[in-house]
Amino acid sequence: MTAAFACFIIASFLLFLDALYHRVDLSKVTAPPAGTDIVRHYRKQFRGMSYKPLDAFLGPLAYVWTYLFIISAVLAFHYTDYIAVKIAAVLFVTGRFRSLQEIGHHAAHGSLGPSRRFNEILTNLLYQFPAFMPEIRRRHQVHVVEHHHAVNMDGDPDRVEMEDKGFVPGLTRTQFWLGVFRPLTPMGLIERLRECWGYLKADMWNLNLVLRLASVATVVALFLTFGFYWELLFLYVVPVLFTYPLAYWIAHIALHRWYATCEEEIPYHERELKLGRPTDFPGLLGALVKHNVFPYGDSYHLAHSLFPSARWNYLPAIDALMKRDCPEYANHGSRGLFFGSGGKPSALDELRERMVGGGDLRLAPARAT
Repeated sequence: MTAAFACFIIASFLLFLDALYHRVDLSKVTAPPAGTDIVRHYRKQFRGMSYKPLDAFLGPLAYVWTYLFIISAVLAFHYTDYIAVKIAAVLFVTGRFRSLQEIGHHAAHGSLGPSRRFNEILTNLLYQFPAFMPEIRRRHQVHVVEHHHAVNMDGDPDRVEMEDKGFVPGLTRTQFWLGVFRPLTPMGLIERLRECWGYLKADMWNLNLVLRLASVATVVALFLTFGFYWELLFLYVVPVLFTYPLAYWIAHIALHRWYATCEEEIPYHERELKLGRPTDFPGLLGALVKHNVFPYGDSYHLAHSLFPSARWNYLPAIDALMKRDCPEYANHGSRGLFFGSGGKPSALDELRERMVGGGDLRLAPARAT
Protein backbone atom coordinates (compact mmCIF):
# COMPACT_ATOMS: atom_id res chain seq x y z
CA MET A 1 0.00 0.00 0.00
CA THR A 2 3.01 2.29 0.49
CA ALA A 3 3.71 2.17 -3.25
CA ALA A 4 0.07 2.98 -4.00
CA PHE A 5 0.22 6.00 -1.70
CA ALA A 6 3.52 7.17 -3.23
CA CYS A 7 2.10 7.00 -6.77
CA PHE A 8 -0.96 8.95 -5.65
CA ILE A 9 1.13 11.68 -4.00
CA ILE A 10 3.46 12.07 -6.99
CA ALA A 11 0.49 12.26 -9.37
CA SER A 12 -1.22 14.84 -7.17
CA PHE A 13 1.96 16.94 -7.03
CA LEU A 14 2.31 16.93 -10.84
CA LEU A 15 -1.34 17.88 -11.18
CA PHE A 16 -0.82 20.72 -8.68
CA LEU A 17 2.18 22.03 -10.64
CA ASP A 18 0.11 22.10 -13.82
CA ALA A 19 -2.73 23.97 -12.09
CA LEU A 20 -0.25 26.43 -10.54
CA TYR A 21 1.41 27.15 -13.88
CA HIS A 22 -1.96 27.80 -15.55
CA ARG A 23 -3.60 29.78 -12.78
CA VAL A 24 -5.63 32.75 -14.01
CA ASP A 25 -7.90 35.37 -12.46
CA LEU A 26 -10.49 36.94 -14.74
CA SER A 27 -12.61 38.46 -11.96
CA LYS A 28 -11.21 41.96 -12.55
CA VAL A 29 -11.65 41.92 -16.32
CA THR A 30 -13.71 44.92 -17.39
CA ALA A 31 -17.14 44.05 -18.77
CA PRO A 32 -17.62 44.87 -22.47
CA PRO A 33 -19.63 47.97 -23.39
CA ALA A 34 -23.42 47.71 -23.60
CA GLY A 35 -24.63 46.38 -26.94
CA THR A 36 -21.42 44.43 -27.56
CA ASP A 37 -21.62 40.84 -28.74
CA ILE A 38 -20.08 39.44 -25.58
CA VAL A 39 -19.00 36.08 -26.99
CA ARG A 40 -17.22 37.65 -29.95
CA HIS A 41 -15.68 40.26 -27.65
CA TYR A 42 -14.17 37.63 -25.35
CA ARG A 43 -13.19 35.29 -28.17
CA LYS A 44 -10.62 37.89 -29.21
CA GLN A 45 -9.29 38.15 -25.66
CA PHE A 46 -9.17 34.42 -25.00
CA ARG A 47 -7.19 33.46 -28.10
CA GLY A 48 -4.05 33.24 -25.99
CA MET A 49 -5.64 30.98 -23.35
CA SER A 50 -4.67 27.74 -25.03
CA TYR A 51 -1.26 26.24 -24.30
CA LYS A 52 1.76 28.01 -22.79
CA PRO A 53 5.49 27.49 -23.51
CA LEU A 54 6.06 24.86 -20.80
CA ASP A 55 3.12 22.82 -22.11
CA ALA A 56 5.57 21.20 -24.49
CA PHE A 57 6.45 19.31 -21.28
CA LEU A 58 3.35 19.66 -19.09
CA GLY A 59 0.92 18.64 -21.84
CA PRO A 60 2.26 15.09 -22.25
CA LEU A 61 2.84 14.98 -18.49
CA ALA A 62 -0.95 14.96 -18.05
CA TYR A 63 -0.87 11.35 -19.23
CA VAL A 64 1.89 10.55 -16.75
CA TRP A 65 0.03 11.74 -13.66
CA THR A 66 -3.19 10.08 -14.84
CA TYR A 67 -1.44 6.73 -15.24
CA LEU A 68 0.19 7.16 -11.85
CA PHE A 69 -3.31 7.57 -10.39
CA ILE A 70 -4.37 4.38 -12.18
CA ILE A 71 -1.31 2.50 -10.88
CA SER A 72 -2.10 3.63 -7.34
CA ALA A 73 -5.64 2.24 -7.71
CA VAL A 74 -4.34 -1.05 -9.14
CA LEU A 75 -1.97 -1.47 -6.20
CA ALA A 76 -4.65 -0.56 -3.67
CA PHE A 77 -7.01 -3.09 -5.25
CA HIS A 78 -4.33 -5.79 -5.15
CA TYR A 79 -3.14 -5.29 -1.58
CA THR A 80 -6.49 -4.97 0.19
CA ASP A 81 -9.19 -7.46 1.08
CA TYR A 82 -11.85 -4.82 1.67
CA ILE A 83 -14.62 -5.01 -0.92
CA ALA A 84 -15.44 -1.32 -0.47
CA VAL A 85 -11.86 -0.37 -1.37
CA LYS A 86 -11.95 -2.62 -4.44
CA ILE A 87 -15.23 -1.09 -5.62
CA ALA A 88 -13.83 2.40 -5.02
CA ALA A 89 -10.75 1.43 -7.09
CA VAL A 90 -12.94 0.34 -10.02
CA LEU A 91 -14.88 3.61 -9.91
CA PHE A 92 -11.69 5.64 -9.52
CA VAL A 93 -10.06 3.97 -12.53
CA THR A 94 -13.25 4.56 -14.51
CA GLY A 95 -12.91 8.25 -13.68
CA ARG A 96 -9.32 8.19 -14.84
CA PHE A 97 -10.44 6.70 -18.16
CA ARG A 98 -12.70 9.73 -18.46
CA SER A 99 -9.70 11.91 -17.58
CA LEU A 100 -7.70 10.32 -20.39
CA GLN A 101 -10.61 10.93 -22.73
CA GLU A 102 -10.79 14.62 -21.85
CA ILE A 103 -7.02 15.09 -22.05
CA GLY A 104 -7.29 13.55 -25.52
CA HIS A 105 -10.21 15.89 -26.21
CA HIS A 106 -7.90 18.86 -25.64
CA ALA A 107 -5.26 17.20 -27.80
CA ALA A 108 -7.85 16.97 -30.59
CA HIS A 109 -8.54 20.70 -30.20
CA GLY A 110 -4.81 21.50 -30.19
CA SER A 111 -4.83 23.01 -26.69
CA LEU A 112 -2.74 20.35 -24.92
CA GLY A 113 0.60 21.71 -26.08
CA PRO A 114 2.55 23.26 -28.98
CA SER A 115 3.37 19.99 -30.74
CA ARG A 116 -0.06 18.93 -31.88
CA ARG A 117 1.10 15.88 -33.84
CA PHE A 118 3.23 14.59 -30.97
CA ASN A 119 0.31 14.94 -28.56
CA GLU A 120 -1.98 13.16 -31.02
CA ILE A 121 0.43 10.23 -31.23
CA LEU A 122 0.59 10.05 -27.43
CA THR A 123 -3.18 10.22 -27.24
CA ASN A 124 -3.51 7.29 -29.62
CA LEU A 125 -1.01 5.13 -27.75
CA LEU A 126 -2.05 6.04 -24.21
CA TYR A 127 -5.80 6.43 -24.55
CA GLN A 128 -7.53 5.93 -27.90
CA PHE A 129 -6.01 2.54 -28.68
CA PRO A 130 -5.92 0.78 -25.26
CA ALA A 131 -9.42 2.09 -24.43
CA PHE A 132 -10.76 0.86 -27.79
CA MET A 133 -11.73 4.30 -29.03
CA PRO A 134 -11.33 5.84 -32.52
CA GLU A 135 -7.98 6.98 -33.86
CA ILE A 136 -7.35 10.62 -32.94
CA ARG A 137 -7.59 12.10 -36.44
CA ARG A 138 -10.96 10.41 -36.89
CA ARG A 139 -11.99 11.76 -33.50
CA HIS A 140 -10.90 15.25 -34.61
CA GLN A 141 -13.07 14.99 -37.72
CA VAL A 142 -16.16 13.70 -35.89
CA HIS A 143 -15.90 15.90 -32.81
CA VAL A 144 -14.08 19.12 -33.71
CA VAL A 145 -15.31 19.47 -37.29
CA GLU A 146 -18.69 17.73 -37.45
CA HIS A 147 -20.03 18.05 -33.89
CA HIS A 148 -18.77 21.52 -32.98
CA HIS A 149 -20.13 23.03 -36.17
CA ALA A 150 -23.54 21.38 -35.97
CA VAL A 151 -24.37 20.97 -32.27
CA ASN A 152 -27.87 19.56 -31.81
CA MET A 153 -28.64 19.92 -35.51
CA ASP A 154 -29.70 17.21 -37.93
CA GLY A 155 -26.46 15.45 -38.79
CA ASP A 156 -24.67 16.22 -35.52
CA PRO A 157 -22.87 12.88 -34.97
CA ASP A 158 -23.49 13.03 -31.22
CA ARG A 159 -27.21 13.50 -31.75
CA VAL A 160 -27.27 10.83 -34.49
CA GLU A 161 -25.81 8.39 -31.96
CA MET A 162 -28.69 9.10 -29.59
CA GLU A 163 -31.24 8.70 -32.36
CA ASP A 164 -29.67 5.40 -33.50
CA LYS A 165 -30.15 4.09 -29.96
CA GLY A 166 -33.76 5.22 -29.84
CA PHE A 167 -33.00 7.80 -27.17
CA VAL A 168 -35.42 10.40 -28.53
CA PRO A 169 -38.47 12.32 -27.28
CA GLY A 170 -41.60 10.24 -26.78
CA LEU A 171 -40.20 7.75 -24.27
CA THR A 172 -41.90 6.55 -21.14
CA ARG A 173 -40.20 7.33 -17.83
CA THR A 174 -38.97 3.71 -17.61
CA GLN A 175 -37.61 3.81 -21.15
CA PHE A 176 -35.83 7.07 -20.38
CA TRP A 177 -33.98 5.67 -17.36
CA LEU A 178 -33.18 2.44 -19.20
CA GLY A 179 -31.70 4.67 -21.89
CA VAL A 180 -29.62 6.59 -19.36
CA PHE A 181 -28.10 3.34 -18.08
CA ARG A 182 -28.04 1.60 -21.47
CA PRO A 183 -24.29 0.75 -21.38
CA LEU A 184 -24.97 -1.61 -18.44
CA THR A 185 -27.65 -3.56 -20.35
CA PRO A 186 -27.07 -6.55 -22.66
CA MET A 187 -27.85 -4.33 -25.65
CA GLY A 188 -25.34 -1.80 -24.39
CA LEU A 189 -22.65 -4.47 -24.15
CA ILE A 190 -23.41 -5.68 -27.68
CA GLU A 191 -23.17 -2.10 -28.96
CA ARG A 192 -19.87 -1.59 -27.17
CA LEU A 193 -18.39 -4.79 -28.61
CA ARG A 194 -19.53 -3.76 -32.10
CA GLU A 195 -17.99 -0.35 -31.49
CA CYS A 196 -14.65 -1.90 -30.50
CA TRP A 197 -14.69 -4.16 -33.56
CA GLY A 198 -15.56 -1.18 -35.75
CA TYR A 199 -12.48 0.69 -34.60
CA LEU A 200 -10.32 -2.35 -35.33
CA LYS A 201 -11.81 -2.65 -38.82
CA ALA A 202 -11.26 1.06 -39.47
CA ASP A 203 -7.53 0.57 -38.77
CA MET A 204 -7.34 -2.80 -40.51
CA TRP A 205 -4.88 -2.09 -43.29
CA ASN A 206 -2.59 0.53 -41.81
CA LEU A 207 -0.02 1.05 -39.09
CA ASN A 208 -2.68 2.07 -36.60
CA LEU A 209 -3.85 -1.53 -36.29
CA VAL A 210 -0.35 -2.63 -35.28
CA LEU A 211 -0.06 0.20 -32.78
CA ARG A 212 -3.56 -0.47 -31.44
CA LEU A 213 -2.87 -4.17 -30.89
CA ALA A 214 0.57 -3.40 -29.43
CA SER A 215 -0.85 -0.91 -26.93
CA VAL A 216 -3.53 -3.37 -25.78
CA ALA A 217 -0.99 -6.19 -25.59
CA THR A 218 1.33 -4.00 -23.50
CA VAL A 219 -1.41 -3.22 -20.98
CA VAL A 220 -2.42 -6.88 -20.71
CA ALA A 221 1.21 -8.03 -20.45
CA LEU A 222 1.92 -5.62 -17.59
CA PHE A 223 -1.01 -6.96 -15.59
CA LEU A 224 -0.04 -10.58 -16.26
CA THR A 225 3.67 -10.04 -15.55
CA PHE A 226 2.90 -8.95 -12.01
CA GLY A 227 0.25 -11.61 -11.49
CA PHE A 228 -2.54 -9.03 -11.35
CA TYR A 229 -5.20 -11.27 -12.90
CA TRP A 230 -8.22 -9.94 -11.02
CA GLU A 231 -6.92 -6.41 -11.53
CA LEU A 232 -6.79 -7.06 -15.29
CA LEU A 233 -10.44 -8.09 -15.20
CA PHE A 234 -11.86 -5.43 -12.88
CA LEU A 235 -9.57 -2.48 -13.63
CA TYR A 236 -9.20 -2.88 -17.39
CA VAL A 237 -11.80 -5.18 -18.96
CA VAL A 238 -14.73 -4.01 -16.82
CA PRO A 239 -13.98 -0.28 -17.33
CA VAL A 240 -13.43 -0.71 -21.07
CA LEU A 241 -16.68 -2.60 -21.60
CA PHE A 242 -19.04 -1.34 -18.91
CA THR A 243 -18.26 1.44 -16.43
CA TYR A 244 -16.32 3.78 -18.70
CA PRO A 245 -18.92 3.58 -21.53
CA LEU A 246 -21.56 4.39 -18.90
CA ALA A 247 -19.60 7.42 -17.67
CA TYR A 248 -19.01 8.92 -21.10
CA TRP A 249 -22.58 8.16 -22.23
CA ILE A 250 -24.00 10.02 -19.21
CA ALA A 251 -21.65 12.92 -19.91
CA HIS A 252 -22.71 12.84 -23.55
CA ILE A 253 -26.44 13.09 -22.87
CA ALA A 254 -26.12 15.60 -20.01
CA LEU A 255 -23.94 18.31 -21.50
CA HIS A 256 -26.21 19.75 -24.20
CA ARG A 257 -29.87 20.65 -24.12
CA TRP A 258 -30.69 17.88 -26.57
CA TYR A 259 -33.90 18.31 -28.58
CA ALA A 260 -34.53 21.80 -27.19
CA THR A 261 -36.28 23.98 -29.76
CA CYS A 262 -34.27 26.60 -31.65
CA GLU A 263 -35.98 27.54 -34.89
CA GLU A 264 -34.22 30.82 -35.60
CA GLU A 265 -31.47 30.97 -38.20
CA ILE A 266 -28.89 32.61 -35.98
CA PRO A 267 -25.08 32.64 -35.65
CA TYR A 268 -23.50 29.51 -34.26
CA HIS A 269 -22.46 30.96 -30.91
CA GLU A 270 -26.00 32.22 -30.28
CA ARG A 271 -27.31 28.71 -30.91
CA GLU A 272 -24.81 27.43 -28.38
CA LEU A 273 -26.25 29.80 -25.78
CA LYS A 274 -29.73 28.45 -26.47
CA LEU A 275 -28.82 24.77 -26.78
CA GLY A 276 -26.06 24.52 -24.18
CA ARG A 277 -26.06 24.98 -20.42
CA PRO A 278 -23.66 25.82 -17.61
CA THR A 279 -23.67 22.86 -15.23
CA ASP A 280 -22.90 23.26 -11.53
CA PHE A 281 -22.17 20.27 -9.28
CA PRO A 282 -22.30 21.47 -5.67
CA GLY A 283 -21.20 19.66 -2.53
CA LEU A 284 -19.07 16.57 -1.96
CA LEU A 285 -21.18 14.36 -4.22
CA GLY A 286 -21.03 17.05 -6.86
CA ALA A 287 -17.24 17.15 -6.61
CA LEU A 288 -17.06 13.39 -7.11
CA VAL A 289 -19.31 13.61 -10.15
CA LYS A 290 -17.43 16.61 -11.54
CA HIS A 291 -13.98 15.04 -11.29
CA ASN A 292 -14.90 11.51 -12.35
CA VAL A 293 -17.72 11.90 -14.88
CA PHE A 294 -16.97 15.43 -16.16
CA PRO A 295 -13.22 15.93 -15.56
CA TYR A 296 -10.73 18.37 -17.08
CA GLY A 297 -13.17 21.11 -17.90
CA ASP A 298 -15.97 18.90 -19.21
CA SER A 299 -18.28 20.25 -16.50
CA TYR A 300 -17.78 23.67 -18.14
CA HIS A 301 -18.89 22.39 -21.50
CA LEU A 302 -20.77 25.51 -22.60
CA ALA A 303 -17.66 27.60 -21.94
CA HIS A 304 -15.68 25.06 -23.96
CA SER A 305 -18.22 25.12 -26.80
CA LEU A 306 -18.01 28.91 -27.03
CA PHE A 307 -14.21 29.04 -26.62
CA PRO A 308 -13.03 25.62 -27.92
CA SER A 309 -9.32 26.47 -28.00
CA ALA A 310 -9.16 27.31 -24.26
CA ARG A 311 -7.24 24.81 -22.11
CA TRP A 312 -9.18 23.08 -19.34
CA ASN A 313 -7.44 25.08 -16.61
CA TYR A 314 -9.01 28.32 -17.82
CA LEU A 315 -12.60 27.14 -18.27
CA PRO A 316 -13.75 27.70 -14.64
CA ALA A 317 -12.67 31.35 -14.81
CA ILE A 318 -14.24 31.78 -18.25
CA ASP A 319 -17.46 30.21 -16.95
CA ALA A 320 -17.58 32.63 -14.00
CA LEU A 321 -16.88 35.61 -16.26
CA MET A 322 -19.59 34.63 -18.73
CA LYS A 323 -22.11 34.18 -15.90
CA ARG A 324 -21.22 37.68 -14.74
CA ASP A 325 -21.33 39.45 -18.11
CA CYS A 326 -23.66 37.42 -20.33
CA PRO A 327 -27.21 36.88 -19.03
CA GLU A 328 -28.00 34.51 -21.89
CA TYR A 329 -25.13 32.26 -20.80
CA ALA A 330 -26.77 31.39 -17.48
CA ASN A 331 -30.35 31.18 -18.77
CA HIS A 332 -30.50 27.38 -18.80
CA GLY A 333 -28.18 26.59 -15.90
CA SER A 334 -28.56 23.31 -14.02
CA ARG A 335 -27.37 22.08 -10.63
CA GLY A 336 -26.44 18.47 -10.08
CA LEU A 337 -26.63 15.44 -12.34
CA PHE A 338 -29.66 13.54 -11.02
CA PHE A 339 -31.13 15.90 -8.42
CA GLY A 340 -31.59 19.64 -8.90
CA SER A 341 -31.33 22.27 -6.16
CA GLY A 342 -31.51 26.01 -5.61
CA GLY A 343 -34.55 26.28 -7.85
CA LYS A 344 -32.69 24.82 -10.83
CA PRO A 345 -33.24 21.40 -12.44
CA SER A 346 -30.53 18.81 -12.63
CA ALA A 347 -28.97 18.22 -16.05
CA LEU A 348 -30.85 14.94 -16.53
CA ASP A 349 -34.13 16.32 -15.12
CA GLU A 350 -34.28 18.90 -17.88
CA LEU A 351 -33.57 16.24 -20.49
CA ARG A 352 -36.20 13.93 -19.03
CA GLU A 353 -38.85 16.67 -19.23
CA ARG A 354 -38.35 16.87 -23.00
CA MET A 355 -37.86 13.16 -23.59
CA VAL A 356 -40.75 11.69 -21.61
CA GLY A 357 -44.07 11.87 -23.38
CA GLY A 358 -43.21 14.43 -26.04
CA GLY A 359 -40.58 16.72 -27.40
CA ASP A 360 -39.85 18.97 -30.34
CA LEU A 361 -37.27 17.99 -32.93
CA ARG A 362 -37.47 21.26 -34.90
CA LEU A 363 -33.90 22.48 -35.13
CA ALA A 364 -33.03 24.90 -37.89
CA PRO A 365 -29.64 25.02 -39.62
CA ALA A 366 -27.20 27.55 -38.24
CA ARG A 367 -24.62 29.77 -39.84
CA ALA A 368 -21.15 29.00 -38.51
CA THR A 369 -19.16 32.04 -37.44
